[in-house]
Amino acid sequence: MNCWIEETTKDGWLECVDGMRRRLRSTSDRDVYVEFERHNPDLSRPHEVNWLLYFSTEDAARTVAAMLSSEKFDVDVHKLDENSDWTVEATRTLTVSYMLVMRITNRVQQICEAHGGSFDGWGIEF
Repeated sequence: MNCWIEETTKDGWLECVDGMRRRLRSTSDRDVYVEFERHNPDLSRPHEVNWLLYFSTEDAARTVAAMLSSEKFDVDVHKLDENSDWTVEATRTLTVSYMLVMRITNRVQQICEAHGGSFDGWGIEF
């Protein structure tokens, strides 16, 4: 589908942009994983993986934090200052594989967006 054709409907355009967003995120996810793999020759050792989410209300942040906690994440909910969004940092220690991280990332993003949050991605120290 070409997003830039004037005849594209609003729904079609939104679907196309959403697809581009997913592909771009997927590319950056792959890049992060490749760098991680390059710096960690022993992939059998567990690593701490973090997912970062933002919410405009404390209630939404705490609801999502409770859901993620029930799914075996360690969670931290905080607000940097009075003008910032509520931040939920979800952490899980696991033996990292690209497919596992993507499966978990999709689940975290699904929960986040279902509660009006903004998903900022995942990270891992290497």
